[in-house]
Amino acid sequence: FVVNGATEYEKSDGYRAGTDYRIGQARVAIAAPLGAGQFESHAGVGVRDFGANDFYGPYNSTERTGTITTDANWTVAAGDWTLATTASARRHTDRFTLIRDDPAIYENLHTSWQSTGEVVARTNVGAAALALGADADNAQLSSDRLGSHAEWREALFGELALGTLASPSLNLGVRGDASSLYGGFLSPPLAVAVPVADGLRFRASASRGFRAPTWTELYYVDPTSVGNANLLPERFWS
Repeated sequence: FVVNGATEYEKSDGYRAGTDYRIGQARVAIAAPLGAGQFESHAGVGVRDFGANDFYGPYNSTERTGTITTDANWTVAAGDWTLATTASARRHTDRFTLIRDDPAIYENLHTSWQSTGEVVARTNVGAAALALGADADNAQLSSDRLGSHAEWREALFGELALGTLASPSLNLGVRGDASSLYGGFLSPPLAVAVPVADGLRFRASASRGFRAPTWTELYYVDPTSVGNANLLPERFWS
């Protein structure tokens, strides 16, 4: 059973008026055998309070952020398979005050949650390495300026790897995502590598992916930025 941790505190008056800051951070980690496997868990907290004089505009602004993270992982051997399960959560708050001495003019508080869970099973099939898994992700936002929003995303994935560094190799995978906001998307990556001389290998790969728009891109509006709630995910080949 192993426990370790760390803590840090830092403060400054800043290099000019309105650029002061205070930062506090702490984390703790534990590791211990559990059943036939190994259990690990981490937790952390960070608070950052800083002056933003003239940073976002010609105002003596302030911003305070707070982040809490936690995760747990259990890895266990089950016959010819190795099973890894992971769960994690992150909570982030951000309070922005446009004018330090008069918060009533403009202040924004938003809180976001992100929770994830993943299960991955790995084994060898002859000379090939096989991985199969599933994950789920829930994102939530509560904001004075962006509103309240949520998204669920689930995925199934698999990967097959053949070959070694000294021989031709092939990596073939597939991942299917389902989003409560954007529907389904299939991502099939493929990579090959062939040794052509001592110290020289030829590599080629292709993959398909997508990137969902952020809450800011969808909903944030100020005098210089206009979000668009009708944005769709970016889809690309590489």
